[in-house]
Amino acid sequence: MAAYSEEEEYLSDEEVLDEDLEPLFVARVVYPFEGTCDVELTLEKNDVVTVYRDDVGGGWWEGEKDGLRGLFPSSYCTKVDAASAPAGAATTVQASSVGASAAAASAASPSNKEAATAPATSKSANPQPAPRGKRSAAAAAASSTSASQSSHQRTPSVTALEAASPDLRYSIEEGGRWGLIGEPFEVTAKTNPNKGSKFSGIKQFTTYEITSSSTAPPVNRRFKHFAWLHQRLSDLFPGICVPPLPDKQMQGRFDAKFIEQRRRQLQRFLNRVAEHPVLGSTSVFRHFLTTTDQKEWKSGKRAAEHKASSSYLGSISLPDSENTDVEVVMSKFVRFSSWLEKHTAGLSKACDEAFSEESTGWTHVAEALKNVADAHTRPDLYPWWDSGAGQAEFERVLSALEMLSSGFEKMKALTGTHNDSDRQLLGDVFREYNGILHAFPQTVKAFEAAQHDAKPPIQPDQIESARARYTQMKFVCLAELRHFHEHLVKDWHAMMQHYVAEQVRYHREAAAVWERIGTEMETAQ
Repeated sequence: MAAYSEEEEYLSDEEVLDEDLEPLFVARVVYPFEGTCDVELTLEKNDVVTVYRDDVGGGWWEGEKDGLRGLFPSSYCTKVDAASAPAGAATTVQASSVGASAAAASAASPSNKEAATAPATSKSANPQPAPRGKRSAAAAAASSTSASQSSHQRTPSVTALEAASPDLRYSIEEGGRWGLIGEPFEVTAKTNPNKGSKFSGIKQFTTYEITSSSTAPPVNRRFKHFAWLHQRLSDLFPGICVPPLPDKQMQGRFDAKFIEQRRRQLQRFLNRVAEHPVLGSTSVFRHFLTTTDQKEWKSGKRAAEHKASSSYLGSISLPDSENTDVEVVMSKFVRFSSWLEKHTAGLSKACDEAFSEESTGWTHVAEALKNVADAHTRPDLYPWWDSGAGQAEFERVLSALEMLSSGFEKMKALTGTHNDSDRQLLGDVFREYNGILHAFPQTVKAFEAAQHDAKPPIQPDQIESARARYTQMKFVCLAELRHFHEHLVKDWHAMMQHYVAEQVRYHREAAAVWERIGTEMETAQ
């Protein structure tokens, strides 16, 4: 079975390994099973497992044994009644009326009668779990049914995410520009020096300390929390281009350079959201930035997941009129964004190639010069013509070579830092905008869907709402295009000015290195 990356855990930890579920029933292990990744339990024959979910999909259950939560194949276990289970497990299951009723219903199902005759223990016969973060349609349907049947327990109070307060009123001004709601703020992300862990240290992950200039105190978040935020913003605000997250990393996710690069990209993501007049003012984003209590975090997450998609459209104040031919604008932007996406990808790749090379050339030259200047490895010079004066002159030449070698070593350190700076100044910006352009088709699709729904044939009772949605989406898309344009102009000008200033600084420092070497050589002669 394949190992799973941390990036894929943001759904599996919260859905496949949901720590807030009530227990359903108790199962006894009939055949031993050895887990092969960090979310699978290892079980021995006659172990007793408290089962929390039987709708994971692919023939897998989620349960707990000895304080560890994980997945295991259902066909390797058989259900037992509370009376025959160990006291602790029986008490746990009886404590939940939902779990008791689910266990009774499940015990009567044909599938579980078949489970009593488990298959051979060959590893190849193991059922395949639903991919992490990609639940099967059947599992999703079962989960949805289960949630609706026990909504009195599973659905959190809407006040958990400030839903009791009125929705914010957004505005689009004349000329297709988003109206500002609050004061702008900045967000910083710092990598916590110690890795987080779960399941007694079996699972490790990187955490980030997030601090907003408008809120306190800081909060700690994992990559899966960023992924959740990105998904919720995408679902709740169709038509708005949600900034991209960093790419997934299958290998080397604890490498120091990778962690630092990801930190910068996550910080860019947060600040890009913060500066958006709609996304930066949402309760979902505030919840991400401010909630420190774990229970409040989970209840707020669930409240956000029950919010209606696109409800924000009705809270937008629109200008009186707009004479722009939106269809022409969108058609031209599609061609333009496709062109720019291609070139930002090329620029990002070129920057990585130009600035990712280690400064090995400086090192090789420095080592070669040192080898020549090393008095312990060279034979003596015998200047017969001047009674030893020539030897002293040659020694001074070799000493100068050693000084030159030190200059190359200093340039190696200086150039390495400079390459990192260049890669961040140019490569990070081009990579970010390539991701934004890659996400823009979702905005175009939202516009086209609203446009399609407003055209005949259409039910008479839906004409007014369909046309209103099209009008709203039209203005949203125009505002998004202008928002993109204004920020690109601002960001790229700032990027180029900063880059030129860095080149001046670097070359001044490089010149100072060689000037000092030149002065030392003159003094030594």
